[in-house]
Formats: sequence, structure tokens, C-alpha cells
Amino acid sequence: MTPAEMLRLARDAGAVVTVQDEWKGTLRVRSVRSLPTALRGLLREHREVLFRFLMEPAPVPLLEAVARTGRNPSPLLTRGEALELAALPAPPLPSRWELLVDGYHCADAKPHAWHSHPASAAQLALLAKLGVAPPPGATKGECSFAISQLKGPAG
Repeated sequence: MTPAEMLRLARDAGAVVTVQDEWKGTLRVRSVRSLPTALRGLLREHREVLFRFLMEPAPVPLLEAVARTGRNPSPLLTRGEALELAALPAPPLPSRWELLVDGYHCADAKPHAWHSHPASAAQLALLAKLGVAPPPGATKGECSFAISQLKGPAG
């Protein structure tokens, strides 16, 4: 039986087999219910083979499965890491605010102090008028950047 078939059997039984410690060469088996004795024995007997299989570089189809979850898969992922990432739900889409302030940074090595001050009432009012609700704790620098993004360079 191949390692892929053993992992499929475990998954069908409600178990997830992952690498627990790559330095010690140990696996972790998580299950919501008790595993059949034969399956537990099979996993225990072939743990070194399963470990080596999960530590191999992830094949392209598995990296594509990770990409379908909305993540950027590194070609350095192991098969085990890619299997875990591919099983996760897609991350939430960024909010309008996050998209607006994406790329905000102060070009100076040391930003002006006002950049880190809390947003002013006037900035918050203008952003509300423009249809944007900044999160609590938004700074003057972030709001200034967002306003410039919304109004364009001619302002």
C-alpha cells in the first residue's frame, strides 16, 4: 500500500495525519473519533514511510490546490504543509479600507510624528462623505493616504 493510500484511508476514517516534529521525525494523528485498530497499527507500522512522504516537496497539483484557496503557495512547501494549507478555507477578502491603505508607508526613514496621531474629526468626516469607514484606531497618516487615493493626485 502506498503512503498516499494510507493517508486517504486515514482521512476517510476522519483522521488527519501531519508532521508533528520534522527534526525528530514524528507524526501527529488527529481524529474526532476513535480510529479502527487495524488503521492505527498500519499508521504506526509505516510511520517512517509516511513521514518521508509528507516531507517530500509538494507536487504541482497540490500547490495548485493551495492556490485555489486564495493563498500564494511557495514551491518550497512540503507535501504535508501543502495538504494542510489546501484543507483550510479561503482567507477573507480584504476590506475596502485595507485595499485603500495597501502600500501606505512613509517614504522618509523617520516619519513625521503626525502620521501616528489619531485621525482627525475632519478626516473621518471626509472619508465618511467619500463612503469609507476607517477602523477604530486609524491614524492621520493612514487617513491622509486613503483620502489621496480616493481623490486622486489632482485632489
